[in-house]
Amino acid sequence: MSDSEGATVRRSRAARVVVVLLGVYVLVNLTIVTLVPVARELCIDVGVVDSGTQTAVPNSIIYWGQSSPRSSYEQSWSTNARGQARLCKALLINPIWMFPLVGWFDLSEDRLTIAAPAYKTQDLPLRDLKFVSYFNAHITCRVEISRSE
Repeated sequence: MSDSEGATVRRSRAARVVVVLLGVYVLVNLTIVTLVPVARELCIDVGVVDSGTQTAVPNSIIYWGQSSPRSSYEQSWSTNARGQARLCKALLINPIWMFPLVGWFDLSEDRLTIAAPAYKTQDLPLRDLKFVSYFNAHITCRVEISRSE
């Protein structure tokens, strides 16, 4: 066997190994994406202010739940003295691709409900937040609530 034939055989084997490794990579990703839901944390920083005076509303209660009647489970948080709260919740996701993690949170049925003494309860649907990436799972929002009459 000449040197050129030996080099060709080595390149051929290396190419087969690369193809097999690539196939395993794709197979693992597709298996995880189709069969295994993944929990991923989403954090929302909420600032609650009075709509008339633009001052912070401390001790507001924020509920994060779903709009559908099938889900009555809600988590709640309380704002601090500056009217701010960080809400973090683990959501089950089905990514488009696993390694690296590709996709967006589906918040079409999620909502925030903000309640404070002497204020009207404000309901904020999260369906308008489209394309919140799994990679950068952090949102900041400001909510204005008005006084009850």
